Parts: sequence; structure tokens; C-alpha cells
Amino acid sequence: MINNKWTPPPEPRTLSVKFKRVVAFVADTHIGSRYAIFPPNVLSKEGNNLSAMRNAGQVKLYEYWQKWEEICDAWGADTVILLGDIIQGNNPAGRGVGTITTDLDEQKDAAVTLLSTICKDRIVHCLSGTPYHESIDTRIHYDIAKELGETVAKEWHFHGLLANIKLKGTGRILNLAHGVSGASIYRTTLMDREALFEAAAYGLGDLDFLPDVVVRAHWHRFIHIHLPNQHILQLPCWCAWFPYRGTLKLYGKLQPHIGGVILFIDDHDRITIHHYLFKPPRIADYLKEG
Repeated sequence: MINNKWTPPPEPRTLSVKFKRVVAFVADTHIGSRYAIFPPNVLSKEGNNLSAMRNAGQVKLYEYWQKWEEICDAWGADTVILLGDIIQGNNPAGRGVGTITTDLDEQKDAAVTLLSTICKDRIVHCLSGTPYHESIDTRIHYDIAKELGETVAKEWHFHGLLANIKLKGTGRILNLAHGVSGASIYRTTLMDREALFEAAAYGLGDLDFLPDVVVRAHWHRFIHIHLPNQHILQLPCWCAWFPYRGTLKLYGKLQPHIGGVILFIDDHDRITIHHYLFKPPRIADYLKEG
């Protein structure tokens, strides 16, 4: 302090921290949609090049994905959590409009192609997504998790709609699910309310534990609420804005956040959240001259 004014140190300060766990979150890739990420070099069994249908925005999303893979590698992520809506599904209400392929097996193959690198030699947890993007006949996310587990992952777990996971080597508990109820205007209000209900349930003895981190997806937006005893997360997505009755209501509010989130737990069990966001490409709503 000089004359009651704070003086910065002459050299940048560094902090040495050891992390017990580094967890990467991926949600809402919607592979198969013309507005979402799709990997290169995906062929149908007949030899059709499905990746050749990608538009410029999808190519840009894949470039972002490659940067995201580098980020996960740089931080030494040991776990990847896939929080649903990995594929788009066949859009039965729209008769398949807006998809690269309506074949769910082809979408699953493309998903495995995309996720194989980021899941390689890592623990993989996978949850189901929105029923509309699933199949009424089989659990698609189970198939994807199993394929990744049998080919590249260190270990794999499929949890269905919800999972409470105590991360090995830590005292921290994650509460995971894809879906979340709707909020007419302010979504943070809904998230804060859920935290209050969980705290009340724990205090009344209805819950045996209070999750340290509550993670949801589906909204295609990144939100992080840090309470004294809990983190509440909404995950970003890998899908550009797309035309749909629901997305037309509040155009500005429903602009997506593209990217991923990494959760760190240090050697004192402290939690740190990093988000990595990229500029959304304009695919359906690009600026036109007229």
C-alpha cells in the first residue's frame, strides 16, 4: 500500500493448485440436425457421404469442437459427462424436416464418431435426453454409451433420466439430469427455487444428502448460480438457433450458447467452474440482403 492506494505486484502472481478430479460436460449436440454439429467423414452403409451435407455453420461448429477437445486435453480431464440430446432424432412431427438423416442408426454412428476422441481413456457417464429426441423402441443414449465404453472409454456408465454421483476421491456429489421445467421469463429464478426445494427436502430428512453441484441441460444456455452451499449449472449446447414454434416466441432469449463446461475439484475439495463459449454461427437466421 502506498498512500492508501493498492499497488499491484511487480510480477504476475501465480497459484499452484492440484486437482483431484477434472470433469468435462457435454450436452445437446443434436447430431443429425442441420443446425447442429456433425463430424466429417461419416458414410452410410451404402457409401453415401452424409458429412457432405454439412453447411458452413456446421463446419464452424466442428472447428469449435476441435478447440474444445484441446481445452479438455490441456486441463487433463479425467471424466466426460454426456447430459442428453446427443442426437436429433427423426423429427416425427415435422416428417424429418431439418435433419441430415432420419436414420437413427446413422445418427448414432455419427455421434460415436464425434465423441470417440473426447471420451478416449476417460470415465464416461451418459444420461438420457428429451423423449422427443429418443426412440420409443430403444434407449439410444445407452447404445451410444455402450459403444463408447467398448471401444475407447476407460469405463462407462449409463444412468437413464437422473443420477446422483459421488465423485471418487472427493466428498462432492453431483445431481445430474437433462430435463428441467420451464420458466416463463427468468430462468435463474427457477434454478434458485430448485436449490431452495432441495435444501428444504434435505432439512426435512426427505433427502439423505444435499448435492454440491446440480447440473441440467436442455435450455441451450450457460447459467451458473453459486450459492453458499451449492452450485447450480445450466449447460451450453452445440446447436445453432433453429426455427421452431417455441424458438420464435422470444428470439433474443432463445439464442443459444455454444460450448462446454469443466468442473474442477482441488485437493481441498473446493469446486471451481470454467465455461468455454464460442460465437454461435448463423444458419437459419443469417442476415440477408433484400
